[in-house]
Amino acid sequence: MSWKAEVFTEGKWYSNAIRVATQEEAEAYGRDLLNRWLVPTDMRTVESDDPVTHQLVKVDETTWTMATVDVKPILPVTVIDEQGVAPGVIGVDEKGRDVVQVDPRYTVAPDEHLEADYEDRHGDPGGA
Repeated sequence: MSWKAEVFTEGKWYSNAIRVATQEEAEAYGRDLLNRWLVPTDMRTVESDDPVTHQLVKVDETTWTMATVDVKPILPVTVIDEQGVAPGVIGVDEKGRDVVQVDPRYTVAPDEHLEADYEDRHGDPGGA
């Protein structure tokens, strides 16, 4: 089971392929859609039989960043590349490798070298 956000547009409810584990995550994602899109007039959360595809990681009380489910998030970060700045997470993938993943809602090129600017904001994640 998973949760999805639906937005109301032109007399119908619509959703995309994003599925999250909790209703709280779906509500946060739905509010984000309403803030970014111009046409929807309402949003709701709905249970789904689809598998979970993404997770939202709470940065603070009002800010969330998104990661795919194949990454175990450790620390929310700001990712910087030539195209700009985007939220993301430092995490561990299913093979135990350290990864930096950009929030998929942002268009930072995935094959470019990414630099995580987390030490100034969050301190050393390794505790060193």
